[in-house]
Amino acid sequence: MPIVFAAVVPHSPVLVPSIGKEHLKKLKKTVAALGRLEHDLYAAHPDTILVISPHGPVEAEHFTLDLNEKYVCDLKDFGVFDVKVDCRADMRVISALKEHLEDRNIPFMLRSETGLDYGVVVPLTYLAGHLKKYSVLPVYPSLLPAKTHFEFGQAVQEVLMHSDRRVAVIASADLSHRLTRSAPAGYSPYGRKFDEKIMTLIREKKSPALITFEPELASKAAQCGLPPLTILAGILDGMKAEPEILSYESPFGIGLMTVHYGFA
Repeated sequence: MPIVFAAVVPHSPVLVPSIGKEHLKKLKKTVAALGRLEHDLYAAHPDTILVISPHGPVEAEHFTLDLNEKYVCDLKDFGVFDVKVDCRADMRVISALKEHLEDRNIPFMLRSETGLDYGVVVPLTYLAGHLKKYSVLPVYPSLLPAKTHFEFGQAVQEVLMHSDRRVAVIASADLSHRLTRSAPAGYSPYGRKFDEKIMTLIREKKSPALITFEPELASKAAQCGLPPLTILAGILDGMKAEPEILSYESPFGIGLMTVHYGFA
């Protein structure tokens, strides 16, 4: 089975030791969960890691695939120079995706940004540290309806399932940014409601319901995770993927959720 690993991971730069420093001790549950995922990813022996990030070059009416033979994967924008990840592109899978998405009339763009955003780099920093050789496939959502995101994910699955590559799929997603009064977007009671509803859908294996998720609630929660989660739901559609929420915490007012999907 080409899809050998799937997970949802947070991407807060605070998780990086040289950025978070003493604050990292407030994220023990998340760090422990990421440690388990790192072990599981290593055991899966992926050839390619597909990362869905909401913080790259998001276009209003097109999904985006980043295409370069080699990417720049660092966190220099955060004043950190000791984090660098080896990021090479999977040209074969990108080529197959391009052809299939065109056949399905799904709007997408190929871009050639050399620098990958922290939504890609932070997860790879934690999860891919012990992998000796792998390729990266950065994927970015759009502002199109949720149904289109789900269909995009389904199209991606169709390509991956006919590939000879062992692919790990990671949805890089933080939940509400409005959980406390000191949160980046300020406090809103809708923040906790959003997070709880998302976790309920995942626990009850109702991820396709993300297609009809209340847009007003998502907007009031000030979140960035819904588009990547909806694409992931499309990628896993019809597969026997058992979700397990490994951790959830929000010490800095942002919902950080870590999920592992086990394949039967």
